[in-house]
Amino acid sequence: SRTGALRMHRVLACTICYDVTYPPTLLTVVDRNTRTSVPSHILQQPATDPVTLLTLVLTSDKLPWLVFARSRRCNISSPKPSGISFFKKRPPPNIILSSTPVTVSDVLRSLHEMLYTPVTQEEWEALESRKQKKFWKTYKARCERTGDGGMGGVRRIDYLGEETILVGIEVDGLTEGGRLVFARP
Repeated sequence: SRTGALRMHRVLACTICYDVTYPPTLLTVVDRNTRTSVPSHILQQPATDPVTLLTLVLTSDKLPWLVFARSRRCNISSPKPSGISFFKKRPPPNIILSSTPVTVSDVLRSLHEMLYTPVTQEEWEALESRKQKKFWKTYKARCERTGDGGMGGVRRIDYLGEETILVGIEVDGLTEGGRLVFARP
């Protein structure tokens, strides 16, 4: 249980400019005020104050999935979400306790990994045909832009449409987590 109101690290809250199409690196995670790379020592700082141990849950109005940002040093095994029954639900993790906080880097890595998860057949079939067409178009545009040849089919990132720049994470008082804010390049 937390003591005091949750606050996001200032980089995550207001200065980040990260194109989630690419893995988080010193080249892709930029401070939008200075237009310079966010230094690695900043990326290794706790993502929240007070610190979040184990898992920080993130949501987005654009995505039907939750992002579980976990400390890279924490050993957690959870059942792999599959199908629409896992949308916006927390899987029960088997946790080996750790005192290592979730870092800024952990948040960005977890977000990228979740977004590059392929959409399952069940998830795809649950969509209205107009949304399927929209996400298929986004998928084709992403493949052309990144040159990845479309390996793996439609991915969760394609649900973002053209808004692939993470520009902040707002505190969500209801979930004691964060709400992802995306914008167009």
